[in-house]
Amino acid sequence: ISTFRKLVRLKPADAQVQMNLAEAEVAAKDFAGAERSLKRALELDGKLSVARRGLAMLALRANRSQDALVIARDMQKRDPKDALGFAVEGDIEAQRRNWPEAARAYQLALQLSGASEAAIKLHTVLRAADKTGEADRVAADWEKKRPKDPAFRFYLGDVATQKADYPAAEAHYRAVLETQPKNALVMNNLAWLMHKQGKPGALAMAEQANAMLPNRAPILDTLATAQATAGKLPEAIASQRQAIAGSPQVPNLKLSLARYLIAAGKKDEARKELLALAELGAGFRQQAEVSKLMNTL
Repeated sequence: ISTFRKLVRLKPADAQVQMNLAEAEVAAKDFAGAERSLKRALELDGKLSVARRGLAMLALRANRSQDALVIARDMQKRDPKDALGFAVEGDIEAQRRNWPEAARAYQLALQLSGASEAAIKLHTVLRAADKTGEADRVAADWEKKRPKDPAFRFYLGDVATQKADYPAAEAHYRAVLETQPKNALVMNNLAWLMHKQGKPGALAMAEQANAMLPNRAPILDTLATAQATAGKLPEAIASQRQAIAGSPQVPNLKLSLARYLIAAGKKDEARKELLALAELGAGFRQQAEVSKLMNTL
């Protein structure tokens, strides 16, 4: 923020610098400051639609959804062929759980932009409205038009995973891997799915993901799971400890570590981890599992 403010003084007529300052202020939760910066950006460049979107999102964050809608509708009037105003309206209605209006807005945004993000959001709100048939048609139409769209296929993989349709999820992620062979997140998801389905190759895929994107807690967690399943408990414990070091605030990682320690016969170390989890009380929802593991020691 300090650096961008210096830039503002050096380049007071540069709307993009004001946008950069606003983005930093939002990250710092200085929403009043961000609003001032966005308004200044619009004073410098009245055609800067992303600044209007920023103001709409700030209004929505402050529970002023009607003000946000006014901004979105103004964007649509200014440029009825720009998808952004309709996408913003969709975001507003989705937050208000007004699914039909959100779907209508996203449909218009999709027609205007042909963007993956609009297709994903339209599919999401249709599912939220329990309009599964319509959501399936959107997915089928999009896959027909853009069968190799990695963003949409990744999203469908996530949806299938949530539904525990692991074969479908695997198919979607493998389609993404065809166009993005170095996507470590896809490899990580595939490794987890292969593990869940008892398929061979989960460990090799997890190792490849970790090599591509090292020192990431979710990837290390998957790697540890695959290592433990393969009977490589010392490696699993080491990987899990590394994952915890990267994300110490995630208690589920410590629960998995306790399981591996128990399997390796390291009961004292496991007890230490479980006692720390028990101290979290109701703040950690898996206390029943913690108690169950404690009873095995």
